[in-house]
Amino acid sequence: MCYSLPLFAIVLGLSSVLPNSFVYLSEVDTTIIQNFMYYGDRNFIGHRLSGYKAPKVILTKEAALRLKDIQADIKKDNFPLVIYDGYRRSNVLGKFNFNRGCLSTKMMAFDFYPFDSEWWHFTLTDEPFENTFFDFDIE
Repeated sequence: MCYSLPLFAIVLGLSSVLPNSFVYLSEVDTTIIQNFMYYGDRNFIGHRLSGYKAPKVILTKEAALRLKDIQADIKKDNFPLVIYDGYRRSNVLGKFNFNRGCLSTKMMAFDFYPFDSEWWHFTLTDEPFENTFFDFDIE
């Protein structure tokens, strides 16, 4: 079991040097798992995003230190923290919002409705087992 946390950090101007107060997460805590979705092609855009030149998560120093504290706490229960995202360049935000809107439109056209708090999570409108939970193995 993992705790996962998509972080959507502050949008900055274009720069090759980290501004003050920003850090590479790996320099703060090497034990936090980083899933570099936007560095590769396994994301909802379908390709590496412009400006993702290295598989590194950048956050504000404050956010990285808090994640380090979270990691230390949940490691006691043998759970890893997984980070899927961090700082995003301003030039990719429009593409994110456009693709998110397209996905939502297509899903709703085929009778799936979105969860208000999770834009990526959809449920079939006429779900046959709406309030039923199952516990069978996935093999």
